[in-house]
Amino acid sequence: MKRLTILCAALTAAMFMNMSAYAGTSEVAAEVSADTVCLPGADLTDVMGSGFIFSDQHPEITDPEYYLKEWYNSPEEREQSILNAHGEYKTPYNNYMDEAYPLLQEFLHSFDWIHADEYTRYQKAFERVGAAYHGNVYDADAGYNRSKERWLVLRTGHGMCEQFSNELAELCKLVGVRCEAYQSSTYHKRCLVQIGEIWYVVDPTNNGVKNCKAVDYAAERDRYKNEYFASEEAQKLQEQLDMGEKAQKGEITWREYFHYLFPDYTDEQIQSQLGMSYEEYGNLSPSVPIQTSGYPVVRNLHPVENDKLIVR
Repeated sequence: MKRLTILCAALTAAMFMNMSAYAGTSEVAAEVSADTVCLPGADLTDVMGSGFIFSDQHPEITDPEYYLKEWYNSPEEREQSILNAHGEYKTPYNNYMDEAYPLLQEFLHSFDWIHADEYTRYQKAFERVGAAYHGNVYDADAGYNRSKERWLVLRTGHGMCEQFSNELAELCKLVGVRCEAYQSSTYHKRCLVQIGEIWYVVDPTNNGVKNCKAVDYAAERDRYKNEYFASEEAQKLQEQLDMGEKAQKGEITWREYFHYLFPDYTDEQIQSQLGMSYEEYGNLSPSVPIQTSGYPVVRNLHPVENDKLIVR
């Protein structure tokens, strides 16, 4: 019999875990033709436009490493907790930053981004960390097993959609381009990049395919999240939480609640796995909602020894 595994998690957290991890103005440009592919290296300024020249907007900034120094600790600052001008802590100099930092410096000095337009800056960032550029390759093993390493693609040339998208967004930030990685579907991340006043979907994992779509920023950023919460799966989780709250309030019995969750289990099987009777379970002090095998359960139980659940 499948065991009832108790995992501490509220319903909202459960929903977001099922979604996978997901990640301005809302103007929309003219629709881009379906066969248009925004491959960096091509002249696509007639499609995406050139955007603003950085030095025209920020004449006070002349150091190519300005944003690197703003957002990252230097080798001298190491792992100190340092607030930047935005009141946020800078990224500490650890977790492979000794390898990444000089590569970031090299990129920032590889072209005159201070006097470049937004499209050129985005294009250069894409060509540095996008799949199939600069020797970068899609590598699921590296993406999964080394996902906590900073700047995996920049340093090793290996990664998957999460790394390609996150690093493109971060590299764009270092050259003054607004770019955001977001969850575009259950198993995929893409980016939203702003060129001029318009936001575009770009995909650094798929060699530029499906790029160049002008979108409403907020609608596209939240599209998958909204689709998920409207899904049958999310509705089922909400229904389960509602049933748990009814049991908590005494509107239904705990026996009814557990049989709702596990209709194929007998009373003996459920109570055996709980390690107590329904009545004893009902006498426990209320706690934060937790999750049982994907289902929210209201009581503080933990899986432990000898095929029993210990109450804490």
